Amino acid sequence: MTSSTNKRVTTEPSVQPRRERRDAAAHSQQILDAAHELFVTRGVDGTSMHDVARAAGVGQATLYRRYAHKGELCQSLLSKNLARFQAEVEALIGTSGELPALELLFCVLERQLRFNEESALLLHAIVDSACGPRRRELYGNPFYSWIRTTNLGLLRRAIDQGEAAPIDAEIAIDIVLAPFAIDLYMHQREVLGYSSAQIIATARQLLLHGLCARP
Repeated sequence: MTSSTNKRVTTEPSVQPRRERRDAAAHSQQILDAAHELFVTRGVDGTSMHDVARAAGVGQATLYRRYAHKGELCQSLLSKNLARFQAEVEALIGTSGELPALELLFCVLERQLRFNEESALLLHAIVDSACGPRRRELYGNPFYSWIRTTNLGLLRRAIDQGEAAPIDAEIAIDIVLAPFAIDLYMHQREVLGYSSAQIIATARQLLLHGLCARP
């Protein structure tokens, strides 16, 4: 009898946490599904957090416990596209063979521009939500850290192999990445009317010729 009682005592407390985890996962998916539908139909700017909570059928407290602002919602919605982009970049680098490091650097940046095009709505919303003190978080988030580290490694390789001029790679890489910021890219696309092909071609000419080591 004692053994049976002890067994019940040790197993029963785990039931409630498992149910809570399932409920939390279900709520998160409800929220993401509702946000995606609203963002597509109304746009991110035309959708409030209250709209998302109501469409998801959850309380605003539940919504804000999971996502502090629309930028965090957009980051979650972007995660699948981001994972695919990272996998493509890693595959590109892994199968590059004898491709010069400087050329490979630009291939990665070119893929980033295509990622901008594919994910512009969510990327722009993330930038818009980063107001005030959160603005600096854009350069400390995992995505920027990953793309910076990836391209920094390629730039250092290009310098070591004599393809690129001997510059301070740590400073240069942020300058290289600056033109690929989503807000500037969308300004060039939507306001100035340039095509993605024009932007890519100009970026290639500036970066490859600018970074290239002189004889």
